[in-house]
Amino acid sequence: MTLEYSSIKFSKDAWAEIVHLTDSVIEQSLLSGTPEPAFAWGREYIFQGFFKGVALARMFYELREVWDRFETGDSIGDAIERELGVPKSTFKKYADAYKYVVLDHPELAGKPIEGLIKLIAASREGDLNEEDWKDLGTAH
Repeated sequence: MTLEYSSIKFSKDAWAEIVHLTDSVIEQSLLSGTPEPAFAWGREYIFQGFFKGVALARMFYELREVWDRFETGDSIGDAIERELGVPKSTFKKYADAYKYVVLDHPELAGKPIEGLIKLIAASREGDLNEEDWKDLGTAH
């Protein structure tokens, strides 16, 4: 199966690799006691410009889940903004898009992040049924 992200197509194996990589950088961050490995990975993805929306959304979500384990003295939003140049509002939208949309509907991982962000409220409020999600997954 091939998923599409904007004009980039990738296989389920490519998404599995993204999942594995984000899990690895979060684990490295936890083991080292600093979020720097996650920041370095995020900078690389932003620099490359490849699949950055959903990949960063996943990393932001996972990092937010473990942020309290780091003794940085910073809020995660402040740290993301400083280290990656991503505004706090964008960080929150990306992390929420992963949490409320992609986490339960991974078939949408290939969709543009802008569209996923628009689905956050509907997902959070339970406004979409399984047929709606299925239609979204097959929409171009």
